[in-house]
Amino acid sequence: MKYLLLLLFPLAAIIACAAEDEPTPMAEIEIRATIGPLCPVANVTDQTPCGFSVTKLNEIYGSYTLKILSDKGDGGTEVFSTKLMYPAKIIKSLPMGNNSIQVNDQTTAVITGIESFAINSVAKQIIELNIDTGIR
Repeated sequence: MKYLLLLLFPLAAIIACAAEDEPTPMAEIEIRATIGPLCPVANVTDQTPCGFSVTKLNEIYGSYTLKILSDKGDGGTEVFSTKLMYPAKIIKSLPMGNNSIQVNDQTTAVITGIESFAINSVAKQIIELNIDTGIR
């Protein structure tokens, strides 16, 4: 019996370690962010918003930082952060669970219309963020 226990203990430890090493299921999200309006009146024939160059649009979008926080009961742990670029399209793989989105313009938090999202399956999710500049 003593020898059986000596043989079973390492086997149980290996099984326990293998169970802990299972990777967390991941899913791909695509975040598309639109910032606007960028000028009081835009010409409908403009190829880019307000007729701005892509360099100017990258300068505007680059002043915004997008953060994704994991909501695991710890108040939110940052899992991803990036400055936006024009056109703002971010593709990221994240683990299953609840997350929140924060967008800041320099130091001020902005309203995006979406504050949180849940990843419940491995299917790709698309999240549309509309960042209102307040320009009218």
